[in-house]
Amino acid sequence: MSVDLDRWHPTHVYLAFWLQDKIKREGLEGIHYMEHARDWAERNAGDETADAISKELSKL
Repeated sequence: MSVDLDRWHPTHVYLAFWLQDKIKREGLEGIHYMEHARDWAERNAGDETADAISKELSKL
């Protein structure tokens, strides 16, 4: 994927690369947002699916 960096303000480009490097060096320890999202999905997948099916069936 190619991105034209010239169309972005130089400060934004600098900050994007700075943030990328910071995350690479320090990681995202302590946030665990993906683990939280996965756990929520595992706990609620059945209910969410049942609700979606019920909603569609009620339209019939």
